[in-house]
Amino acid sequence: MVWAMEYKFASEQWKHHAPIQQGRHCPITAEHVQGLAPGAELDSLLADAFVLNRPATTYGIAVVDDHAAIRAALRRLLLAHGHRVEPFCTAEEFLPVALDTEVHCLLLDFHLPNMSGLDLAHQLTAIGYDRPIIFMTGSEDENVHRQCLDFGCVAFLKKPIYESELTTALAAASVQLIH
Repeated sequence: MVWAMEYKFASEQWKHHAPIQQGRHCPITAEHVQGLAPGAELDSLLADAFVLNRPATTYGIAVVDDHAAIRAALRRLLLAHGHRVEPFCTAEEFLPVALDTEVHCLLLDFHLPNMSGLDLAHQLTAIGYDRPIIFMTGSEDENVHRQCLDFGCVAFLKKPIYESELTTALAAASVQLIH
């Protein structure tokens, strides 16, 4: 599947127009937020992404990550692909509304304050949450990767997250939703 997108950035230093094609890596990294004033929201600098060609199926995706810049960057990318996004800062914020949200997939950071992403996943399973979970982490620890796969996640993504890897993971999640 190929998405062609044009990103327009509000700040002159961020101005960039680029088509994104299948297989091209577009990492979500610290460079995306370089130069932001402390406490500034990424959304305050970035204008909307204009999607020229969207996939036919869109999903509601919950993003649970304690880093505001990562949440905002993932939100932008997912919105650009036509998905609905519900961002959450912590496991404790998502857990009480998990069964009430209209999301089809959970994009979950492994390392969260207080309750880890894996602990959240286990609690969600205990209350009957059956939507696909995609774990993400900046850790190089292979034990983290194994724990997530043992849990039964649809995909495991290492930060920085590349667009092609994210869309592949979402495709795997959509297959799980169908079955």
